[in-house]
Amino acid sequence: MRRVPVTALVPGMRIAREVVGGHGEVYLQTGVILTQGYIRKLGELGFASVYVHDALLGDLHVPEAEDIIHDKTRHEAVSRVKTLLQEAAQSQAKAIDPPKELAQTVSDMVNQILNNPSQTLDMYDIRAQNEYLYHHSVNVCALALVIGAQIGLSRRELYELGVGALMHDVGKIKVPAEILDKPGKLSAVEFELVKKHTLYAEELLKNNATAAAIAGMHHERLNGEGYPRGLKEGEIPPLAQIVGIADIFDSLTADRCYRKAYRPDEALEMLLAAGGFWFNFDLVRAFVVNVAAYPVGTMVELNSGEIGVVVSTPKGFPTQPVVRVFVAVDGGWLGDAYDVSTLEKCLFITRVLDEEEISFIKKKILGSRQSTV
Repeated sequence: MRRVPVTALVPGMRIAREVVGGHGEVYLQTGVILTQGYIRKLGELGFASVYVHDALLGDLHVPEAEDIIHDKTRHEAVSRVKTLLQEAAQSQAKAIDPPKELAQTVSDMVNQILNNPSQTLDMYDIRAQNEYLYHHSVNVCALALVIGAQIGLSRRELYELGVGALMHDVGKIKVPAEILDKPGKLSAVEFELVKKHTLYAEELLKNNATAAAIAGMHHERLNGEGYPRGLKEGEIPPLAQIVGIADIFDSLTADRCYRKAYRPDEALEMLLAAGGFWFNFDLVRAFVVNVAAYPVGTMVELNSGEIGVVVSTPKGFPTQPVVRVFVAVDGGWLGDAYDVSTLEKCLFITRVLDEEEISFIKKKILGSRQSTV
Protein backbone atom coordinates (compact mmCIF):
# COMPACT_ATOMS: atom_id res chain seq x y z
CA MET A 1 0.00 0.00 0.00
CA ARG A 2 1.24 3.47 -0.82
CA ARG A 3 -0.05 6.99 -1.13
CA VAL A 4 -0.30 8.08 -4.76
CA PRO A 5 -1.20 11.53 -6.18
CA VAL A 6 -4.51 11.50 -8.04
CA THR A 7 -2.65 12.84 -11.08
CA ALA A 8 -0.54 9.65 -11.11
CA LEU A 9 -3.42 7.17 -10.74
CA VAL A 10 -4.15 4.79 -13.60
CA PRO A 11 -7.15 2.55 -14.23
CA GLY A 12 -6.71 -0.87 -12.67
CA MET A 13 -5.17 0.32 -9.40
CA ARG A 14 -7.04 -0.89 -6.30
CA ILE A 15 -8.07 1.38 -3.41
CA ALA A 16 -6.22 0.37 -0.23
CA ARG A 17 -7.98 2.69 2.22
CA GLU A 18 -11.53 3.95 1.83
CA VAL A 19 -11.97 7.51 0.60
CA VAL A 20 -14.24 9.36 3.03
CA GLY A 21 -15.88 12.77 3.09
CA GLY A 22 -16.33 15.22 5.96
CA HIS A 23 -19.50 13.62 7.32
CA GLY A 24 -18.25 10.07 7.01
CA GLU A 25 -19.72 9.50 3.57
CA VAL A 26 -17.68 6.87 1.74
CA TYR A 27 -16.82 7.81 -1.82
CA LEU A 28 -14.77 4.70 -2.60
CA GLN A 29 -14.60 1.51 -0.55
CA THR A 30 -11.40 -0.39 0.14
CA GLY A 31 -10.81 -2.86 -2.67
CA VAL A 32 -12.51 -0.86 -5.43
CA ILE A 33 -10.71 -1.08 -8.77
CA LEU A 34 -10.12 2.39 -10.16
CA THR A 35 -11.57 3.36 -13.51
CA GLN A 36 -10.94 6.54 -15.47
CA GLY A 37 -14.32 7.78 -14.27
CA TYR A 38 -13.43 7.22 -10.62
CA ILE A 39 -10.09 8.97 -11.07
CA ARG A 40 -11.75 11.95 -12.71
CA LYS A 41 -14.34 12.16 -9.92
CA LEU A 42 -11.64 12.10 -7.23
CA GLY A 43 -10.07 15.12 -8.86
CA GLU A 44 -13.42 16.90 -9.08
CA LEU A 45 -14.05 16.27 -5.38
CA GLY A 46 -10.72 17.88 -4.53
CA PHE A 47 -8.73 14.84 -3.42
CA ALA A 48 -5.04 15.25 -4.16
CA SER A 49 -3.96 11.70 -3.28
CA VAL A 50 -5.29 8.31 -2.16
CA TYR A 51 -3.88 5.04 -0.84
CA VAL A 52 -3.70 2.23 -3.39
CA HIS A 53 -2.50 -1.34 -3.57
CA ASP A 54 0.32 -1.34 -6.09
CA ALA A 55 0.74 -4.50 -8.19
CA LEU A 56 4.50 -4.35 -7.69
CA LEU A 57 4.18 -3.91 -3.93
CA GLY A 58 1.66 -6.72 -3.77
CA ASP A 59 4.23 -9.12 -5.16
CA LEU A 60 6.65 -7.95 -2.47
CA HIS A 61 4.16 -8.63 0.36
CA VAL A 62 4.43 -5.16 1.89
CA PRO A 63 2.53 -5.02 5.21
CA GLU A 64 -0.41 -2.68 5.72
CA ALA A 65 0.31 0.56 7.57
CA GLU A 66 -1.87 1.16 10.62
CA ASP A 67 -3.35 4.46 11.70
CA ILE A 68 -2.71 5.60 15.28
CA ILE A 69 -6.44 6.36 15.51
CA HIS A 70 -9.16 3.86 14.58
CA ASP A 71 -10.92 4.69 11.32
CA LYS A 72 -14.33 4.84 13.02
CA THR A 73 -13.04 7.29 15.65
CA ARG A 74 -11.34 9.45 13.03
CA HIS A 75 -14.43 9.61 10.82
CA GLU A 76 -16.65 10.47 13.78
CA ALA A 77 -14.23 13.17 14.90
CA VAL A 78 -14.11 14.81 11.46
CA SER A 79 -17.90 14.71 11.15
CA ARG A 80 -18.45 16.19 14.61
CA VAL A 81 -15.88 18.95 14.12
CA LYS A 82 -17.45 19.81 10.77
CA THR A 83 -20.95 19.97 12.25
CA LEU A 84 -19.79 22.06 15.21
CA LEU A 85 -17.90 24.61 13.13
CA GLN A 86 -20.54 24.89 10.41
CA GLU A 87 -23.31 25.44 12.97
CA ALA A 88 -21.19 27.99 14.85
CA ALA A 89 -20.46 29.87 11.62
CA GLN A 90 -24.11 29.86 10.50
CA SER A 91 -25.40 31.03 13.87
CA GLN A 92 -22.56 33.55 14.29
CA ALA A 93 -21.90 32.06 17.71
CA LYS A 94 -20.17 34.25 20.28
CA ALA A 95 -18.90 31.24 22.24
CA ILE A 96 -18.31 27.57 21.44
CA ASP A 97 -18.52 24.80 23.99
CA PRO A 98 -17.55 21.37 22.60
CA PRO A 99 -20.57 19.02 22.94
CA LYS A 100 -20.44 15.80 24.96
CA GLU A 101 -20.08 13.73 21.78
CA LEU A 102 -16.92 15.60 20.82
CA ALA A 103 -15.56 15.27 24.35
CA GLN A 104 -16.11 11.51 24.10
CA THR A 105 -14.25 11.44 20.79
CA VAL A 106 -11.24 13.10 22.42
CA SER A 107 -11.36 10.56 25.26
CA ASP A 108 -11.45 7.73 22.70
CA MET A 109 -8.41 9.17 20.92
CA VAL A 110 -6.51 9.46 24.20
CA ASN A 111 -7.29 5.84 25.05
CA GLN A 112 -6.24 4.55 21.64
CA ILE A 113 -2.90 6.35 21.73
CA LEU A 114 -2.16 5.28 25.31
CA ASN A 115 -3.04 1.68 24.44
CA ASN A 116 -0.45 1.63 21.62
CA PRO A 117 2.68 3.23 23.12
CA SER A 118 5.05 1.43 20.75
CA GLN A 119 3.27 2.38 17.52
CA THR A 120 5.00 4.74 15.11
CA LEU A 121 2.97 7.27 13.13
CA ASP A 122 3.08 5.71 9.69
CA MET A 123 -0.05 6.83 7.84
CA TYR A 124 -1.40 10.18 6.78
CA ASP A 125 -4.98 11.32 6.36
CA ILE A 126 -6.53 11.69 2.92
CA ARG A 127 -8.74 14.74 2.55
CA ALA A 128 -10.50 16.85 -0.05
CA GLN A 129 -9.40 20.46 -0.35
CA ASN A 130 -12.79 21.82 0.76
CA GLU A 131 -12.69 19.57 3.87
CA TYR A 132 -9.20 20.63 4.91
CA LEU A 133 -10.07 22.50 8.12
CA TYR A 134 -12.02 19.59 9.65
CA HIS A 135 -9.48 16.88 8.83
CA HIS A 136 -6.63 19.15 9.87
CA SER A 137 -8.24 19.75 13.26
CA VAL A 138 -8.51 16.01 13.91
CA ASN A 139 -5.00 15.29 12.67
CA VAL A 140 -3.49 18.00 14.84
CA CYS A 141 -5.36 16.56 17.82
CA ALA A 142 -3.95 13.07 17.20
CA LEU A 143 -0.42 14.34 16.62
CA ALA A 144 -0.50 16.56 19.71
CA LEU A 145 -1.68 13.63 21.82
CA VAL A 146 1.27 11.57 20.56
CA ILE A 147 3.66 14.25 21.84
CA GLY A 148 1.77 14.57 25.10
CA ALA A 149 1.88 10.84 25.72
CA GLN A 150 5.60 10.76 24.91
CA ILE A 151 6.43 13.40 27.54
CA GLY A 152 4.28 11.70 30.16
CA LEU A 153 1.23 13.95 30.50
CA SER A 154 -1.51 12.58 32.72
CA ARG A 155 -4.75 11.33 31.19
CA ARG A 156 -6.50 14.50 32.32
CA GLU A 157 -3.80 16.71 30.81
CA LEU A 158 -4.01 14.72 27.57
CA TYR A 159 -7.75 15.26 27.46
CA GLU A 160 -7.35 19.03 27.91
CA LEU A 161 -4.61 19.06 25.27
CA GLY A 162 -6.84 17.08 22.89
CA VAL A 163 -9.81 19.42 23.25
CA GLY A 164 -7.60 22.46 22.69
CA ALA A 165 -5.92 20.85 19.69
CA LEU A 166 -9.24 19.86 18.15
CA MET A 167 -10.47 23.46 18.53
CA HIS A 168 -7.19 25.23 17.72
CA ASP A 169 -8.37 26.65 14.38
CA VAL A 170 -11.97 27.40 15.34
CA GLY A 171 -11.30 31.10 14.78
CA LYS A 172 -11.03 30.48 11.05
CA ILE A 173 -14.83 30.37 10.80
CA LYS A 174 -14.60 34.18 11.07
CA VAL A 175 -12.02 34.52 8.27
CA PRO A 176 -13.41 34.85 4.71
CA ALA A 177 -13.24 31.53 2.84
CA GLU A 178 -11.87 33.21 -0.28
CA ILE A 179 -8.79 34.19 1.73
CA LEU A 180 -8.32 30.81 3.45
CA ASP A 181 -8.66 29.01 0.11
CA LYS A 182 -6.73 31.47 -2.02
CA PRO A 183 -4.45 29.48 -4.38
CA GLY A 184 -1.79 32.18 -4.59
CA LYS A 185 0.31 34.15 -2.12
CA LEU A 186 -1.63 36.22 0.40
CA SER A 187 -1.23 39.99 0.39
CA ALA A 188 -0.02 41.70 3.55
CA VAL A 189 -3.59 42.77 4.34
CA GLU A 190 -4.95 39.26 3.77
CA PHE A 191 -2.30 37.71 5.98
CA GLU A 192 -3.19 40.11 8.80
CA LEU A 193 -6.79 38.92 8.51
CA VAL A 194 -5.70 35.28 8.68
CA LYS A 195 -3.58 35.95 11.77
CA LYS A 196 -6.68 37.20 13.57
CA HIS A 197 -8.07 33.66 13.70
CA THR A 198 -6.04 33.13 16.88
CA LEU A 199 -7.73 36.08 18.59
CA TYR A 200 -11.15 35.03 17.33
CA ALA A 201 -10.52 31.56 18.75
CA GLU A 202 -9.62 32.95 22.18
CA GLU A 203 -12.95 34.75 22.30
CA LEU A 204 -14.98 31.81 21.00
CA LEU A 205 -13.38 29.46 23.54
CA LYS A 206 -13.57 31.87 26.47
CA ASN A 207 -15.45 29.30 28.56
CA ASN A 208 -12.49 26.90 28.41
CA ALA A 209 -9.29 28.61 29.58
CA THR A 210 -6.91 25.84 28.48
CA ALA A 211 -8.44 25.50 25.00
CA ALA A 212 -8.49 29.29 24.60
CA ALA A 213 -4.79 29.53 25.52
CA ILE A 214 -3.85 26.75 23.10
CA ALA A 215 -5.86 28.23 20.22
CA GLY A 216 -4.65 31.74 20.92
CA MET A 217 -0.96 30.89 21.16
CA HIS A 218 -0.31 27.95 18.82
CA HIS A 219 1.29 30.34 16.30
CA GLU A 220 3.59 31.97 18.86
CA ARG A 221 7.30 31.10 18.63
CA LEU A 222 10.08 31.07 21.24
CA ASN A 223 12.17 33.63 19.37
CA GLY A 224 9.29 36.12 19.18
CA GLU A 225 8.62 35.64 15.46
CA GLY A 226 5.12 34.27 15.98
CA TYR A 227 1.71 35.89 16.28
CA PRO A 228 -0.61 37.39 17.43
CA ARG A 229 1.43 38.94 20.28
CA GLY A 230 5.03 38.06 19.47
CA LEU A 231 5.46 36.14 22.73
CA LYS A 232 8.85 34.67 23.58
CA GLU A 233 10.35 31.77 25.53
CA GLY A 234 8.82 31.49 28.97
CA GLU A 235 5.59 33.14 27.84
CA ILE A 236 4.20 30.31 25.68
CA PRO A 237 2.62 27.34 27.54
CA PRO A 238 3.97 23.87 26.61
CA LEU A 239 0.52 22.72 25.44
CA ALA A 240 0.34 25.59 22.94
CA GLN A 241 3.84 24.70 21.69
CA ILE A 242 2.82 21.06 21.30
CA VAL A 243 -0.17 22.04 19.17
CA GLY A 244 2.05 24.42 17.19
CA ILE A 245 4.41 21.55 16.33
CA ALA A 246 1.53 19.28 15.32
CA ASP A 247 -0.05 22.09 13.30
CA ILE A 248 3.09 22.71 11.27
CA PHE A 249 3.71 19.03 10.53
CA ASP A 250 0.17 18.34 9.39
CA SER A 251 0.07 21.52 7.31
CA LEU A 252 3.36 20.68 5.58
CA THR A 253 2.40 17.07 4.77
CA ALA A 254 -1.03 18.00 3.37
CA ASP A 255 -1.77 18.98 -0.21
CA ARG A 256 -2.99 22.57 -0.28
CA CYS A 257 -4.63 24.65 -2.97
CA TYR A 258 -1.42 26.70 -3.29
CA ARG A 259 1.23 23.93 -3.11
CA LYS A 260 1.81 20.18 -3.09
CA ALA A 261 2.43 18.32 0.15
CA TYR A 262 5.95 17.96 1.49
CA ARG A 263 7.14 14.44 2.16
CA PRO A 264 7.24 13.44 5.86
CA ASP A 265 11.05 13.32 5.86
CA GLU A 266 11.15 16.88 4.50
CA ALA A 267 8.63 18.10 7.09
CA LEU A 268 10.58 16.45 9.91
CA GLU A 269 13.78 18.10 8.74
CA MET A 270 12.07 21.50 8.84
CA LEU A 271 10.72 20.86 12.32
CA LEU A 272 14.10 19.76 13.63
CA ALA A 273 15.59 22.96 12.27
CA ALA A 274 12.94 24.90 14.24
CA GLY A 275 13.79 23.15 17.51
CA GLY A 276 15.32 25.56 19.98
CA PHE A 277 14.27 28.58 17.90
CA TRP A 278 10.53 28.25 17.36
CA PHE A 279 9.80 25.44 19.80
CA ASN A 280 11.31 23.78 22.84
CA PHE A 281 13.69 21.21 21.38
CA ASP A 282 12.63 18.48 23.81
CA LEU A 283 9.06 18.79 22.55
CA VAL A 284 10.21 18.60 18.93
CA ARG A 285 12.28 15.53 19.72
CA ALA A 286 9.31 13.92 21.52
CA PHE A 287 7.36 14.27 18.28
CA VAL A 288 10.08 13.24 15.85
CA VAL A 289 10.85 9.93 17.58
CA ASN A 290 7.24 8.88 17.04
CA VAL A 291 7.03 9.61 13.32
CA ALA A 292 8.21 7.49 10.40
CA ALA A 293 10.13 9.75 8.04
CA TYR A 294 9.53 7.19 5.29
CA PRO A 295 6.05 5.63 5.65
CA VAL A 296 5.36 2.01 4.76
CA GLY A 297 5.15 1.68 0.98
CA THR A 298 7.66 4.47 0.24
CA MET A 299 10.11 3.46 -2.50
CA VAL A 300 13.65 4.53 -1.70
CA GLU A 301 17.26 4.19 -2.79
CA LEU A 302 19.92 3.32 -0.20
CA ASN A 303 23.47 4.65 -0.14
CA SER A 304 24.50 1.12 -1.16
CA GLY A 305 22.76 1.70 -4.50
CA GLU A 306 20.01 -0.81 -3.75
CA ILE A 307 16.36 0.14 -4.32
CA GLY A 308 13.46 -1.12 -2.26
CA VAL A 309 10.26 -0.36 -0.42
CA VAL A 310 9.91 0.58 3.24
CA VAL A 311 8.14 -2.13 5.24
CA SER A 312 8.54 -0.86 8.83
CA THR A 313 10.27 1.71 11.03
CA PRO A 314 11.49 1.00 14.58
CA LYS A 315 10.16 3.49 17.12
CA GLY A 316 12.77 6.03 18.10
CA PHE A 317 14.65 5.77 14.80
CA PRO A 318 12.45 7.68 12.32
CA THR A 319 15.00 7.78 9.49
CA GLN A 320 16.20 4.15 9.82
CA PRO A 321 13.49 1.93 8.33
CA VAL A 322 13.57 -1.69 7.30
CA VAL A 323 13.64 -1.78 3.50
CA ARG A 324 12.60 -4.70 1.30
CA VAL A 325 15.17 -4.58 -1.51
CA PHE A 326 14.09 -5.67 -4.98
CA VAL A 327 16.60 -3.86 -7.24
CA ALA A 328 20.26 -4.78 -6.83
CA VAL A 329 23.25 -2.44 -6.89
CA ASP A 330 23.76 -3.14 -10.59
CA GLY A 331 20.14 -2.19 -11.34
CA GLY A 332 19.00 -5.74 -11.92
CA TRP A 333 15.65 -7.05 -10.68
CA LEU A 334 15.93 -9.45 -7.77
CA GLY A 335 13.57 -12.40 -8.07
CA ASP A 336 13.81 -12.95 -4.32
CA ALA A 337 13.57 -9.69 -2.43
CA TYR A 338 15.27 -9.43 0.95
CA ASP A 339 14.90 -7.17 3.97
CA VAL A 340 17.63 -4.77 5.07
CA SER A 341 17.61 -3.00 8.42
CA THR A 342 19.23 0.35 7.72
CA LEU A 343 19.79 0.70 11.46
CA GLU A 344 21.62 -2.59 11.88
CA LYS A 345 23.57 -2.30 8.62
CA CYS A 346 24.51 1.38 9.17
CA LEU A 347 22.91 2.35 5.87
CA PHE A 348 20.88 5.42 5.05
CA ILE A 349 18.36 6.56 2.46
CA THR A 350 19.75 8.82 -0.22
CA ARG A 351 16.48 9.66 -1.97
CA VAL A 352 12.78 8.91 -2.32
CA LEU A 353 11.69 7.77 -5.77
CA ASP A 354 9.06 9.89 -7.51
CA GLU A 355 6.11 8.54 -9.50
CA GLU A 356 7.92 8.79 -12.83
CA GLU A 357 10.82 6.67 -11.53
CA ILE A 358 8.44 4.16 -9.97
CA SER A 359 6.57 3.80 -13.26
CA PHE A 360 9.86 3.22 -15.09
CA ILE A 361 10.94 0.55 -12.60
CA LYS A 362 7.58 -1.22 -12.87
CA LYS A 363 7.87 -1.35 -16.66
CA LYS A 364 11.44 -2.60 -16.39
CA ILE A 365 10.47 -5.34 -13.95
CA LEU A 366 7.48 -6.36 -16.05
CA GLY A 367 9.75 -6.63 -19.09
CA SER A 368 12.24 -8.70 -17.08
CA ARG A 369 9.51 -11.10 -15.98
CA GLN A 370 8.13 -11.50 -19.49
CA SER A 371 11.59 -12.24 -20.89
CA THR A 372 11.97 -15.17 -18.51
CA VAL A 373 8.65 -16.76 -19.44
